[in-house]
Amino acid sequence: MAAFKTKTAQGLTPMVLPDSGGDRVVSIPVDWSTAGAATNDTIELCDLPAGTALDDYVIQTDDIDSNGTPTAAFSFGEMNAAKTDVTTAYVTGLTIGQTGGIARAVTGSTHRTSVAARTLGLKVTTGAATAALAAKTALVTLFLRA
Repeated sequence: MAAFKTKTAQGLTPMVLPDSGGDRVVSIPVDWSTAGAATNDTIELCDLPAGTALDDYVIQTDDIDSNGTPTAAFSFGEMNAAKTDVTTAYVTGLTIGQTGGIARAVTGSTHRTSVAARTLGLKVTTGAATAALAAKTALVTLFLRA
């Protein structure tokens, strides 16, 4: 298991948070060439401070598993305090990395009302059968409100 951080999680790419003036749409790029796709790898996306609610999200990615029978699968949600696991998953079994594609939150998800401080991340629940990460990206778009 390896832990990776996006440039946003490292503080290298700024993230504008919502305030009383309105909602924000924040996009967090994931560079697969510097992240892992082996079972139990984690990718720290960003920190959301207390008072910031996640209303919706969209995750899109390139095909990162070039095997004829791809196996890559992910969970997305809140990471534990050590940032070594996704312990409150908003969605599990994301297979969009197998062929590329888009995943979106389901209306009425329980994470919509959560306003506690937390770290969001991805966890590889099943590693890529044949990882093809070079020059591949993902984009996690968060719809936030104060």
